[in-house]
Order: sequence, then C-alpha cells, then structure tokens
Amino acid sequence: MNFRVRENFFTKIPNIKPWALKHQKLESTMHTNHLLNFAIIVSLAGCAVSPPAPPKVNGEYRPVNQLSDLPFNSSIPRVFDFDYEGSLEGALIEIRKHQPQMRIEPSEGKRKVINIKISARQVTLENALQLVAREAKGVAEVVHRPDSVNKIDSILIRYK
Repeated sequence: MNFRVRENFFTKIPNIKPWALKHQKLESTMHTNHLLNFAIIVSLAGCAVSPPAPPKVNGEYRPVNQLSDLPFNSSIPRVFDFDYEGSLEGALIEIRKHQPQMRIEPSEGKRKVINIKISARQVTLENALQLVAREAKGVAEVVHRPDSVNKIDSILIRYK
C-alpha cells in the first residue's frame, strides 16, 4: 500500500500556487481575527452582566443570632413551689431562680409600687405568671413570650 501525504489542492497546480497560498494565508488571518473579536465581545459582555459589588457595611457589628448566656438544661423542673412576698418586679426575679431559661425584659409604662403575696405549690411557669398577674389587680399585666426554638421565655411587666 502506498500512503501519500495529503496535499492541498492548490499545491498541485503550479500556475495557481502563489495566489492560492496567499489566499490561504489571508483566510486563516481573517479567521483568527474573527475569533479574537468574538473572544473580546464575549469577555466584555460577561463583565457587563456580572452582579454589582455588595454594599459596604457601616456602623458597629450587631450579631443577629446571639448566643444565649444560659446553656440549655433539660433537668429544669417543670413544676416548682412558689412562695413570695414583695414587689411585682421581685416576683419575676424569684421565678427566674426556679426557671433559669426565663429572660426578664425591661418594663413598659410608668412604674408603680405594687406589693404582692403568693404562696403556691406545684405550679408551672405559666401558672406562676398568672398568679403574679392576678395579684397586680389590673394595675399591671405580665406579658409572657415563649420561644420554643431557643428554649428561652421572655417576660415583661406592662404598667397601665
């Protein structure tokens, strides 16, 4: 078998050879120019549709998801004995001694001195807060906001 190197059509014809080679070089140069132009257009178009830079942060850092200072403790008793005599705010502090997952928020409204006396056995957090609110006698209300995700109960006194 004879294997011949494949030659260009124009290289076999002696009279057309110079023109054909020049034409062939011209075509390859034009092809290269088209590819370069296409690459430049694609790269510029890619830059034009990229998203803008995110805005810079100003001010102090304020974490959204703050860690709780109280670890979750599954051994917190659900019921407890509650004996208290004193101010309304002091009752919430006393309840927190039994239920450490409770967070006491600042009071709302104009503060008034309200003395209460409570003696209860085997009460839950909700029952103890209802007893405190009942002793406030309409002068203030106790607002309880349970948060089951973070296992923290927010409690505040709203004076009327």
